[in-house]
Amino acid sequence: MIETLKEIEDGAPVVETLRDKGVSKDTYYKWKQKYSGM
Repeated sequence: MIETLKEIEDGAPVVETLRDKGVSKDTYYKWKQKYSGM
């Protein structure tokens, strides 16, 4: 989860990254709210 957030923060395309990891947008935004900046 932290790895996915870091990839996106580093500039990876959100939709492609989430699709590749099998993560829904809802889950991503929950993770982002809780763990962003770690």
